[in-house]
Amino acid sequence: MRLNRVLSAGTLSSRATECVLRGVLVASVTGASACGGIDSGNGEAIDNVGSQTQALWERTGARLWPGFVPVCFDASVSAPTRKLIQDTIENGWEAAAAINFAGWSTCGTIDNTTTNLIQVRTGIAGSTGHEFHCQNATACSDAFGQAPTGDFNRIDFASATPATVTILHEFGHALGFVHETQGDNFCIQRTSGETSLEYEGDYQNSVMAAYVGCNAATQLSSWDIIGVRAAYGFKSPGTLVGVNGLTPNINGGSLALGTSIVGWDGSGQWNNTFKRRSVTSLLLGTSFNGTERVMNVYSGVVSPNALTPVVSWDAGESATNEQFLFQKMNWLAMGDRCIVTDKIAAGSELFIAPCSQGNDGFKTWDFFNADQRIRLNGTNLFVDVPGGATADGTKLLLAACSTAATQKFTFSNSKIGYGGKSFNVYSGTISTGNRLVLYAASDASLNERFSIMGQVQSLGQCLDMNGAPALGVQLGVRTCSQVSISNFPAVKATNTQVWEYFW
Repeated sequence: MRLNRVLSAGTLSSRATECVLRGVLVASVTGASACGGIDSGNGEAIDNVGSQTQALWERTGARLWPGFVPVCFDASVSAPTRKLIQDTIENGWEAAAAINFAGWSTCGTIDNTTTNLIQVRTGIAGSTGHEFHCQNATACSDAFGQAPTGDFNRIDFASATPATVTILHEFGHALGFVHETQGDNFCIQRTSGETSLEYEGDYQNSVMAAYVGCNAATQLSSWDIIGVRAAYGFKSPGTLVGVNGLTPNINGGSLALGTSIVGWDGSGQWNNTFKRRSVTSLLLGTSFNGTERVMNVYSGVVSPNALTPVVSWDAGESATNEQFLFQKMNWLAMGDRCIVTDKIAAGSELFIAPCSQGNDGFKTWDFFNADQRIRLNGTNLFVDVPGGATADGTKLLLAACSTAATQKFTFSNSKIGYGGKSFNVYSGTISTGNRLVLYAASDASLNERFSIMGQVQSLGQCLDMNGAPALGVQLGVRTCSQVSISNFPAVKATNTQVWEYFW
């Protein structure tokens, strides 16, 4: 059986690279299709959701956004609805991939000079819930992906308060994704007709199915996450993603000592990507023109009740208030699957399963703990390559702690390497029980890409947005909240102490 499930040659693999490296795609949208269906929850007529196994497909030839997506609201959209839509998109598509939706203010004049933005309207009588490309305020037609230069995207919702899945669905069209089902009103998985970003049905429900009678999706499915990353790329190495897609950011890019670390949109710039200083370091740092700055718990004394600010400072390897730990983390693969083991014993295999299943002790891990190893939290067991074998398909196992090279790995671009090979989810599907193995490295293989999620600790407290996920919020540490690992990764959308890290 082939272990790597790669993107089709000449389609997504090269285009995803172009999106990341050049920041622009030049293919124009070709064709369009009508939308139809019935939304759940509020009786709104729209073209959303479905119920059986779904995955993500892209409109062939759709123009992808260059990573930055300006959004504005019609003046009639209420403040609560604006917040609902913004939160939904930032905790959905934006949190999953290298996309930055920005603006979220009231639109200016919409006319034939309007371009390069998404206008959002709600409460549109007679609307079926559509995403359009528009030449001016009235000349619009169904389409997918970013509108051609000179035109703009418009999303209309029939309801004044659209359902979460409706929001994700219509913005998904604007990103270039088509219905997962055959036709608009049939609960049958699409198998052809556009560019596939997946290789199987998804037992969770895609937000891009066409008809509400098929399912009741409320968040991105595993293959929705995998697919949007195939199209737009992973978050930049060193990115920590929290509620509303916010990331730690050295305020204003200032190199002044003591500059606040605030929550901001993750754009992959130097001042919002933080990595280990070295494989033996516990510091999280970044640099600009040779000047290094690390995250620092201000004053080195934490409060038992309030937030202690985190600032940028110069590096002091032994300074405990500059040491941040990734312990008791979920180890994620295939979008939102967890790496787990079935028993706490040497020789145990590693495999994927929904994060909601199983005891925490079987699925929490310590990463970047001043070495190159991966430990099963609370144990003396580490991930190990048996006998140092590097043959394709070699199963990764747990073994007692040792200093052997078989427990030392490289971490780059969301991949984990050993002996010229990469960690790989066997078969490249999301089926529970798929083993973790070694296989030949391939940048196009999405089953070789990982992240970790959980609470990041310093001085015994947890990195926090102070309960207020908004641009510019001061980050700090405070007493760790009780978080059920079984609720990961969905809890990242609400808990300001939960972060997903991409290395």
